[in-house]
Amino acid sequence: MPVEAVKEVRYTLTFDKSRRKEENVLVVPDQECLAAYRYMFANCLIAQDSITQGFLENNLEHSLQSITTPPDKEYMLHCFEKINLSGFSGTKRIVDKKLVHKTSEKNVMISEIELPLKTKIGLFSGDVASTTEIKLDHINQEHIEAILLSELSKQASMVSIFRFLGLDSEFYVIEEYKKYRRIVQRSDDIFIHALPVKENGNHKGMGYCLFTVYQNSKLCSSGYISGMYTNKGM
Repeated sequence: MPVEAVKEVRYTLTFDKSRRKEENVLVVPDQECLAAYRYMFANCLIAQDSITQGFLENNLEHSLQSITTPPDKEYMLHCFEKINLSGFSGTKRIVDKKLVHKTSEKNVMISEIELPLKTKIGLFSGDVASTTEIKLDHINQEHIEAILLSELSKQASMVSIFRFLGLDSEFYVIEEYKKYRRIVQRSDDIFIHALPVKENGNHKGMGYCLFTVYQNSKLCSSGYISGMYTNKGM
């Protein structure tokens, strides 16, 4: 399907749990989760319920800015894990090796996918066979090793962070967290979502990037990297 046919993608917000499996519907359990979705999708939200509409009319973006810190990483990750954009078709773009701190294009394991909606979320496809940097003494012919999934997630996070902060920024990793839910097969496509978040500061401060790995529309792993950032251009 051409990208032009899905440019008007919107997400419907509702409190109705019976609609959980509907396409492009986000069930909102509380206002904090609504704030998380508002951060992710900006103006791509349609309110279904009157209370939800009231939240949006109160300018959620301003509410987010008025809080000293956004929803904590664990809660943001909980909401982010429910988002799967891998069903959207879009143009794939080659990722510059400099964005993932590589000296050889052979070690760039991801491609960026253009999305048909305005969002802070980056979507990437992964290719674990493209790296010459990671050497394994045993390769499982069916599932992908955790070290390769970790590198895919790291590269997607780095690209999203620099797209968000600016190409002249620097990010120093302090903490990494990840959890695995399902085995990722070598035979099927891999999709990585990444969402950068500033915790505080403007030119410099603390921040993190959430990531999820999906395969066949199922969540396989998730986590985040957090650290300090500076923007040399400001």
